[in-house]
Amino acid sequence: MALSWTHSSGAASVRQLTAPHAPLETLPIDVSPLFEQLAQRIRSEYREMPGLNVTREQARCLWALDSEMCDRLLDHLVRTGFLAHTLQKTYVRAA
Repeated sequence: MALSWTHSSGAASVRQLTAPHAPLETLPIDVSPLFEQLAQRIRSEYREMPGLNVTREQARCLWALDSEMCDRLLDHLVRTGFLAHTLQKTYVRAA
């Protein structure tokens, strides 16, 4: 699947897929518009509450996510350096 990326305000977004009208469920979850909206929501909450420190289960409840989506989002935010996973198994904003 070929992707074309655009950058606006420092955030990458998908502009076009090989199949121009592909249904959302055919998109890889990590590049779907819903995934990016949820990731942005989580980033915003961590920016608004600098001391936010949640477990995976608390994050799932706080943002009303199913387990798979929560895992993918938290893993993505750790991989991209926005969050850190502590020894106490909580997620905090990375320094």
